[in-house]
Amino acid sequence: MPLRTNFSRFKEPRGFIKVIQFVIAIFAFSTTAGYNSEYTVSLPCQPSTSGPNQHITVTFRYSFSVIDINTKCPSFPDTDDLPSRLKSSSEFFVFVGVISFLYCIIAMVYYICFEDPAKYGPGGTGRALISFSTLDFGVTILLTLFWFCASAAWAAGITKLKDETDAEKYCKLLVKCSVTDKANYAGLIISVLFGFLSCFLWGANVWFVFKETIWHKEPGATTTAEQPQVEIPRQEVPGEPMP
Repeated sequence: MPLRTNFSRFKEPRGFIKVIQFVIAIFAFSTTAGYNSEYTVSLPCQPSTSGPNQHITVTFRYSFSVIDINTKCPSFPDTDDLPSRLKSSSEFFVFVGVISFLYCIIAMVYYICFEDPAKYGPGGTGRALISFSTLDFGVTILLTLFWFCASAAWAAGITKLKDETDAEKYCKLLVKCSVTDKANYAGLIISVLFGFLSCFLWGANVWFVFKETIWHKEPGATTTAEQPQVEIPRQEVPGEPMP
């Protein structure tokens, strides 16, 4: 039996929002997982002499488990890599993004290839408790909560990252230190914005997914089903007597 495809679902809010969620999820987790930044400070290796300055490069990237410090200058107080406490929040954010990305693919494939237009949508019949619509409704609520928690945690994590990688803070500990190249946090800020946007989209889609479940009743559908038409018996009137 040939596979029949139906793209009309993407003309409705439930399907159209899935496409937007798919795109935003990619941007959200890719801007975090692909993040890599560094800053450079300059200071003399021997403050008592007027020799050339030594450049110290501090690098940090996903999953932010350590902050790499690259230098051979003994004037720097601590040249070991610094531990970071942001691994869990960044990995959770990326995890939610990847899970949302994969689920959107599954949902869109089901809408196109397997969903029966006669059973779902406006005026559809045949909705059941055990169905993809019920699963879709539960997953949508769950991912809405996940996106909110992950975005809030990652927003707080970026604030901690800025504090841990503050170049001015390290320069206060050094002699004749100057910041020559500052870190760029724009990619991480954008990832948080995508995270909260995803939370809004998944939350907005809860209503449209709920309308396809067995718990949603269309106006007038119950009344029509429970009150069948009753034929009123016709009263026969006796005819006039023949003359």
